[in-house]
Amino acid sequence: MNGRSWLYQVCVALTIGAALGSSTVFPGLETFIGGCVQTAANPPLRLRGGEGQPVNTAPEPFLLCTDLDDTLVGDKDALANFNAIWEELKPQGCKLVYNTGRSLVDYEELRKSWDLLEPDLFIGGCGSQMYQFKDGQPVPVAEWMERLKDGWKKELVVSLLHDSPRLAERYGKFSEKRESQGNDYMFSVRLPHKDIPLDQVKEDFMKVLVKGGREKGLAVQICAASVAYTAGSTVTNSAGSADPRCVFLDVLPVAAGKGKANVFARSSILSVPAARCIVAGDSGNDVSMFKSGEGERGIVVGNAKPELVDVIEKEKHVYASARNAAGIIEGLRHFGVLQTSVSGINHWNH
Repeated sequence: MNGRSWLYQVCVALTIGAALGSSTVFPGLETFIGGCVQTAANPPLRLRGGEGQPVNTAPEPFLLCTDLDDTLVGDKDALANFNAIWEELKPQGCKLVYNTGRSLVDYEELRKSWDLLEPDLFIGGCGSQMYQFKDGQPVPVAEWMERLKDGWKKELVVSLLHDSPRLAERYGKFSEKRESQGNDYMFSVRLPHKDIPLDQVKEDFMKVLVKGGREKGLAVQICAASVAYTAGSTVTNSAGSADPRCVFLDVLPVAAGKGKANVFARSSILSVPAARCIVAGDSGNDVSMFKSGEGERGIVVGNAKPELVDVIEKEKHVYASARNAAGIIEGLRHFGVLQTSVSGINHWNH
């Protein structure tokens, strides 16, 4: 088969694939990710823009609100493909939001080793921080931070949890994670792995806070995520635990949370309707993004944990087969918000 004939089939296949929502439409075409055709006989090509190259387009501008660790971040080649695609989508009006458990400081640390694009908006600390960027500098969103004050008393939270014999007996000694130190609107701890369901862990902590804080006006929420320190994860074992598994538990103001923060950012700052918003995540602290009730669609990446996979609405969201950023790209194509065409194919020779 000559190069022109093969590329003609690719072009036809992509047109059919876009209509069917599938990337595999004829024998030999295995993946088409990040503008790169890959077959057994043709290794991946990273090409973007310009005549005779794959061009990524959005039928209409959309917002992507994505978690970082083990979602967008985790595979450097896949992240590079995502970045190349997003550089084409940004001039088309598409918006990018990072929605992470990391604080802004920890996000800046992550950027030292991972090539992350500057987002239109940063949500940190599971919705306890929100920043826009002006001339590359983060600026807190004052209206959001003001909302977090209602019913929040961090000193009381810390006191109640540390003084609970029940929690000490069941979970041992725990201390505040470095990530939430200095964050006035979050108290986060690392708990040792135990064969206790996450819902039960959250209930144990919430009972202590409700019992001791109700009469003092305390109003909080709790989110949790299971963690496994692996070579492929960007979540690091800073505690030096011998067990690679643990639980991150976050106590937050009742007005915070990844889901609520995304809804506020989308509607009040970026002015994007829910129908044009897509969220992406991998673990339990991402659940609220998928269950906001506002109509956003979601991408669960292929390496996601059961605590997220098992609770999503299968008819509404997509569970990608690819991991990390490649899974996000797969999901965007599934929803039809990302399309790839090949122009000027007669100029290609293979």
